[in-house]
Amino acid sequence: MRVAVTGAGSRLGRLVVASLIRDGHEVVGLDARGAREGDGLAAALTPETTVVHLAELEACAAQRGASSAVEARRRLLEANVYATMRLLDGARRGVAALVLASSHEVYGGSPTPVDESAPTAPTTDYGATKLAAEDHLFAFAAEQGTRVVSLRCATVYGPHVRSDAPIDRAIDAEIDAEIDAAVDTPIDAAIEAAHRGLPLTLDGAEGDLVSLLHVEDAARAVALAVASTAEGVFNVGPTAPASLGEIARTVLHLAGGGGAPRFRGGAAPRHALRMVVERARAELGFEPAFSLARGIASRYASYRTAEAPR
Repeated sequence: MRVAVTGAGSRLGRLVVASLIRDGHEVVGLDARGAREGDGLAAALTPETTVVHLAELEACAAQRGASSAVEARRRLLEANVYATMRLLDGARRGVAALVLASSHEVYGGSPTPVDESAPTAPTTDYGATKLAAEDHLFAFAAEQGTRVVSLRCATVYGPHVRSDAPIDRAIDAEIDAEIDAAVDTPIDAAIEAAHRGLPLTLDGAEGDLVSLLHVEDAARAVALAVASTAEGVFNVGPTAPASLGEIARTVLHLAGGGGAPRFRGGAAPRHALRMVVERARAELGFEPAFSLARGIASRYASYRTAEAPR
């Protein structure tokens, strides 16, 4: 099968491309700029091609360097909505199928587990733009009769994934002023803190629950969606959420650091959105391969080998 992947240069994109190649597909990479400008779309999007749309902008990236909240929102709209619309315009020439990497944030919050039939009510600008991208995807499907899949992923973490996932914040955490100013990055600061036995501090309560998806599991879910004949919305996430306390203690244990983690949060824990993932298991054959401990270990190891202080 021929597969065109937007966002192929991202960490998730590279893993998706590798997984698709292992499965025997011919893969064409499209970067976000190409998707915006239309460069290469005429050649890449053919009736025999399945399109995987991974290119996006997360809220933390949109805010970086933005002069105002309005500018950050405009960046989110451009990257997550308008670029998606332009890609769909190119796909109207004819494609075999479209797979979109969406987000659990389209649901907003819910006190009870949510399956794919749950109402969507995003509470963040990022979630609103991902839902808008989904709306355009399904409008395209209705107009063109094309098979489309939207994968509503839990917060993705893992080696070289920059995000606000608590695992990432644990490793990238800003430690109190006890850390020497000579430390190069917040990542170095967290590793240094753990090795020196200094407290690792996370925003939130120790009992806060978060729903996390390792980047390799996310990549495999995409590959499974490409290979399947399934269509529609699929929740993709872990079998159970994790607590901030568990995450912080695992990081400290891996680093061999002493002391106990500290938390800046209220006494009452907050609970993550819990997604029901039975449909992805039944129709895509998706099962997470990474436990929390294995996932954190893989992320920590990437910093030890590639980005650790020298």
